[in-house]
Amino acid sequence: MSREPDPTTKIAIAIGQLAQGGSEWQLYTFLKHRDRERWIPIVYVSNGPMGFWDDPIRELGISVTLLKGHPILNMWRFRECCRANGVQRFFSWS
Repeated sequence: MSREPDPTTKIAIAIGQLAQGGSEWQLYTFLKHRDRERWIPIVYVSNGPMGFWDDPIRELGISVTLLKGHPILNMWRFRECCRANGVQRFFSWS
């Protein structure tokens, strides 16, 4: 039996960087046109740089967090951030 998401589902989106590139532009477009009554995204940047798309995404009212340091520690930080923010779903953008 499939379970429908809550009316507003918090989703974590992991991306490597927010430099001025095609994938980053697609992420911004997705975030800008999402169903705001259903999805509450939080963006996690795993490598940096924060770059060109950081401010435009924040202007949409979306939290952007840079995970710094060793990749294994970043995975642990990502997990802890998801728990602390009540994230219900996540996906990797890149």
